Amino acid sequence: MGTGTGRTTTGAEPLWIVGVGGVDRATLETVAEGAAETIPVDARIHPGDVPLSGFDGTHAEGLYHGLELADYARDRSGRDRVLAVTDETIVKPRVERAFGLAWRHGSKAIVSTADLGDRGDPAFEDRLRTVTSQHVGYLVGMDACDDETCLFHVADDAREFDRIGPDPCESCREELLGRSSPLVPDGDWSLDGGAVSGPSERGGGTGESSPLEVVALGDPDDAAVEAAVDAVETHLPFDATVASEPVALSALPDDAYDDAREQYDAVAVLDALDGAVGTEPTLAVTDADLFANRRNYVFGVGGIGGSTALFSTFRLAEDADIPASEADRDRETRVRKQAVTQAGRLLGAEKCSDKRCPFSSSPTVRELDIADEAPCDDCAATLAGRSWPVPDEVIRSDDDGGDSGRAETGSDTDGGGPERDPDPEPPGEQSRVDYLWKSLVHDLTNTAQFTGFVVGFGVSLFVAFVALGTALEAVAGPIDGQSAQVIWLLFAVSLLAAWYLYKLLKWGVLSLGRAAVGGLRSATE
Repeated sequence: MGTGTGRTTTGAEPLWIVGVGGVDRATLETVAEGAAETIPVDARIHPGDVPLSGFDGTHAEGLYHGLELADYARDRSGRDRVLAVTDETIVKPRVERAFGLAWRHGSKAIVSTADLGDRGDPAFEDRLRTVTSQHVGYLVGMDACDDETCLFHVADDAREFDRIGPDPCESCREELLGRSSPLVPDGDWSLDGGAVSGPSERGGGTGESSPLEVVALGDPDDAAVEAAVDAVETHLPFDATVASEPVALSALPDDAYDDAREQYDAVAVLDALDGAVGTEPTLAVTDADLFANRRNYVFGVGGIGGSTALFSTFRLAEDADIPASEADRDRETRVRKQAVTQAGRLLGAEKCSDKRCPFSSSPTVRELDIADEAPCDDCAATLAGRSWPVPDEVIRSDDDGGDSGRAETGSDTDGGGPERDPDPEPPGEQSRVDYLWKSLVHDLTNTAQFTGFVVGFGVSLFVAFVALGTALEAVAGPIDGQSAQVIWLLFAVSLLAAWYLYKLLKWGVLSLGRAAVGGLRSATE
């Protein structure tokens, strides 16, 4: 366990411990000690308490939305990087109780003492230190760990903290020592703890970040919403918070849904959200399939310099016929990129010619995978000094006669979008061989999938027609003696049976394939 040596990394920003709702001084000191116990952060106790009287982010059961409360503490204290502390019960966005919450690589976290047990219990302070040190690690960028004794293991019960930590497991230790963030920016440090000080004079935040509300539209999973918030705060001058209530798809106007396509019109959805949201800019995350104009589908759409942007997770798992854990990682990476892309539109980000930039054109997941999560140097420099709303003259000066209004990312396959080079020259330091190899693999995969569908369905139809025809002959005599109506009925039933047979065949082939890949990996490890 770190001893709190007082060493902090060069150029580190302080982490302010802010009490919310009348937390006593002893508790704040315990939290500050826990924050600096292992990771060498500069933990400082904020003078004064932030009252709950001005906070309205409570759930119907009287529980407090944890991340909103952390954001409220950050705003009221005027500090840039905050670990809020409360004695109240806090919940996740989906109303699950939590000991603490934090955005990975973020600027705010919160811990609650409410469910850690009796304050008279000798284990109480150790549990509070552990949950605090754990969430400081999340701010630095650590993930949850499956090792039940590791500092970063997620506890479901307060008693689990008695066996968690206080140190990370060997794997997490190695990963943690390679991390850098504004709290430990030089990346050259040891797990000997940091410094604790405070209270001190109020300094205040920079005031450079604009608020952004992230709204769940429909039923996207919590991980996608959290990834979107984290990515936006990491790469853009936005201070993002999750809306307290999701928006139901049924609340959208009827014309937003196209029955023939079985998709939602992204532009109509955006117009509806424009009229429904408040004064702050909004990024909506949905699990619904979207199209726009004449495009078969789009990943998202955002008003350039506008107040609302939208992206969908529906197609972000495409081309992911791989083990579930890898598919989840690919999907989260794509979610983060789309969140940066669409939120950046609200700050006036135009399409970029650098294919490694998230603001470049991404008609398919191939281009999306090639792009980085972070904006290119030019786009990053342009957006760094911006705040929302963006002055009209700034948007006009950036336009240069190109795209304006709303920018979309998604498929151009029905000819509705602009012409584009299917294999654009890779920019900067990107390896052309690597780029073309990824393009070739993507195209071959698509070709194989289409060929497999045609062959698989054709075989299924043949088998179904022969089987049903044989059954018909056994009951009603030779097929050539049947009426045209019976033959057409036989064909229709064969199509239906073939579709189910094809789905079963596909499931079986994929299951065998994944089992074979897993076996090969196990044999080579």
